[in-house]
Amino acid sequence: MDIASIPQQYVEICEQARQQVLQVADAPEGRYQLCQTFYARYGFGQGTGFGSSELDFIKWEILRGVLNPIDSAQPGSQWWRAVNSGLLWHAACAAALHECSPDASIPGPINYWLAYLHAPSPQSWYRAHNASLVDGYLMQPIAARLETDAERTFINMVLYRVLYAQALVEGEAPGVLGFIARHILPHLLGHMEKLIASPRSPSVDVLLHLPDFYPRHYPLTPQDQLDILSKGHGVENLAQVVLDKILVSPSLTTLYGLASGWLDMPGLVSLVVNNRPVYPDFDPIS
Repeated sequence: MDIASIPQQYVEICEQARQQVLQVADAPEGRYQLCQTFYARYGFGQGTGFGSSELDFIKWEILRGVLNPIDSAQPGSQWWRAVNSGLLWHAACAAALHECSPDASIPGPINYWLAYLHAPSPQSWYRAHNASLVDGYLMQPIAARLETDAERTFINMVLYRVLYAQALVEGEAPGVLGFIARHILPHLLGHMEKLIASPRSPSVDVLLHLPDFYPRHYPLTPQDQLDILSKGHGVENLAQVVLDKILVSPSLTTLYGLASGWLDMPGLVSLVVNNRPVYPDFDPIS
């Protein structure tokens, strides 16, 4: 999101929030603390509330090293750093606006964060978080092209997994699981949302501890590459095949179409062609 799209009366507030993020750009733990401070006030629940899954994910990013300074002994990733910065900035900007101008309205992801602050729920949180995430993808294709082919594959997996989690919360999960939940076992969708999709549940933390789902190394090792391509062995690999190959991948076009509507981001549909993710080599939709 370009700061030029922000109404003039809010530019200074949002610029101050952007400076907060810039101050911790080369301090991975500082990024975590900034996010933790936001959810300490706006988690709306026990502990970090709705921020639990996002904070768990940042811990994994720190462990993996993708948020490290570019000029460090173990360089981080320009793409992961930029997308994380966007998430932090949108939330910080919304918090500042919420505190000084409760009726503020801003186009794009920040407005979804304002909606979350006004009416916190799993749905409003996912719309805020995923609007920021998709904005990062759409804004950073050049940085993504600097990544290896394997990392690009993984970046696409990260996106469609979190969009599918949102679909469960929205009650519109496509594919076989969504069909079963809506037409055969109508109570199943609610249980799935609470168990595996709620941002307050420990499910993200559990998945982040499974290397087949979320590798620990950056750059990816040869074994990591086998794991993310479902060419490994064992129960973890089987679970990944079920999630990615059976539940999610067959319905990617539908999923991205639904998400583009929830987030009012038509450019999202350009990231999948013929049911296959194509980011970062996509044709932008204006």
